[in-house]
Amino acid sequence: MTGHQFIKQSGDALDYEISFERWLGSSDTITSATAIAETTGSDYPAVSDVSSDTQRVKFRMSGGTDGFQVVVNVAATISTGEVKTVPVTFLVRDC
Repeated sequence: MTGHQFIKQSGDALDYEISFERWLGSSDTITSATAIAETTGSDYPAVSDVSSDTQRVKFRMSGGTDGFQVVVNVAATISTGEVKTVPVTFLVRDC
């Protein structure tokens, strides 16, 4: 599973969803999840409202200053104890 890249505006507060379905075995389910920004501060988009269902991790990205970007590491722990992490890059670009 490769990383994802999104462009957002500084005023956006949007929900994103990363599917782990292709990585999961037929009886595997996500038991916990995290979404952690590698860089934090008022100029960087912020992560909040992390949740998951059996196959997807959901989170909200908001704020940030035009021109700044952040990598969010979205991780899913599955019922076997394995952990899969997907890097997601967010670039703030105001039109």
